[in-house]
Amino acid sequence: MPATKQYSQLNHLEALGLANAGIVHDVNNQLMMVINHLEDGNMTAARYSARNCASFTESLLDFAKGRQTPPLRALDLTAVVAVNAVSLNVPADVTLCLEMGSTPAAILGDFTGITRILHNLVSNAVKAVRNNGRKSRLVTVSAVGCELLVTDNGRGMSDEEVEHFQAGQPVGDGIGLRIVMDQVDKHGAEMFVKSHPRLGTAFRIKFQEA
Repeated sequence: MPATKQYSQLNHLEALGLANAGIVHDVNNQLMMVINHLEDGNMTAARYSARNCASFTESLLDFAKGRQTPPLRALDLTAVVAVNAVSLNVPADVTLCLEMGSTPAAILGDFTGITRILHNLVSNAVKAVRNNGRKSRLVTVSAVGCELLVTDNGRGMSDEEVEHFQAGQPVGDGIGLRIVMDQVDKHGAEMFVKSHPRLGTAFRIKFQEA
């Protein structure tokens, strides 16, 4: 086998391994949400989480078979967030606040990719606020124009952690932020983070206008 072809196959296998890890992470989260929603008797949210599992695994199969990633298309970011809001995994001891823009704005995006971004950011925010040592545990999701903003009043990050993140090095051992960064890159979007220890963190993603 020619060296160039072998190198190409190795690169594909490496990329497939990383994609597989990300999909397994997200599918596991969605399956846990299906169980939680069923226990709460929320069939609508359970069905939506189950559909997310199918969508995530389908994207991995497409990648494994060498199918091209679907092109970005015009989407209403507010509508995408509103549809996902029903199945966000936010426990009873955390307050979720949704802020939606009144004027629809079309962005270039992939519905499944944005779903993965949103769920991972909210999941991380929930973990942060549950470790903040305070009774007030707040996660806010805002979709205004072409921007998605997820904020929390959790433990926050140090300046060093923020610098690592801005340099493209996700903080911590979790895979959630790596998935977010990968999807942001695939969307040609920009992501900004602001954080202060003991006050909280804000992730802002600016998508391309359609």
